[in-house]
Amino acid sequence: LCITLVLTYENLNNDDDGDDGDEDAQGLEMITLPEIELVHFRSNVDRIGHFSSKSVPLLSSFFEMAAGTLGSNLMSVLTDCPQRSERLGWMGDAGSSADMAALSYQMEAFHGAYFDRIRDEMMPNGTIPDVVPFYKSGRLPADPSWSSAFIFMLSSRYRMGGDITPYIRHREMVKRYMESVYISVEQQGGLEAVIENNLSWGYYGDWLPANTTEAPPVTYVSIFNWIVSLYQATELALGAGDTKNGQVYAENATDVSRTFVKYYFNQEKAIFG
Repeated sequence: LCITLVLTYENLNNDDDGDDGDEDAQGLEMITLPEIELVHFRSNVDRIGHFSSKSVPLLSSFFEMAAGTLGSNLMSVLTDCPQRSERLGWMGDAGSSADMAALSYQMEAFHGAYFDRIRDEMMPNGTIPDVVPFYKSGRLPADPSWSSAFIFMLSSRYRMGGDITPYIRHREMVKRYMESVYISVEQQGGLEAVIENNLSWGYYGDWLPANTTEAPPVTYVSIFNWIVSLYQATELALGAGDTKNGQVYAENATDVSRTFVKYYFNQEKAIFG
């Protein structure tokens, strides 16, 4: 007897709270593991990168596990988790995994389509949401660390594969987005005022800090990622011969970096924080 389950994308999931998905699994208690055949489906993106360590095989297993999980999240957009019912295109996840995705999978077309979705969600003032496509969850404007994923992914395409075409295609989007970030700070009195008055700029901060008892402030994380995106935008613009915008991004990167060092660098301990 062969029973084939017809599944939707929402079926047979298991949430971390133990509630979501319980109804889906009712009646399947008698099926044992050897009787289950796995059907793995995702967007048709070719695997191009592998890692193998003969001296430390566990590293190979770690990499394959990470690459497999990343592949399971390639569902038209790069989703945040494949195992529960949220499965949304969170920008933070797409940005933080951009380099690994570019090294592990043939991502040109996939990322290209995602850039177009970001374009579709971008507001006239250049702001973009946390989640693309924007539905069900997230905020608009996004947390600066999440929206900076747009620049991170463009940079990844350039650094990992030498492909400057996505930036050239979306350079006006980059300009509008970078201007929107700058304006959001100026509306609070400027960066120094934000820091000195302990104003909150962002929502999520360091989503999974290594030390959960001393997580860095949300504003600290937002400014850091702003600096990274400014330097990445500079590299992209200059790489495309877009000298005018490149100079603007470079000057802003220098100014923001100096302010960051002024307020967050501990001279005595020689550390940031």
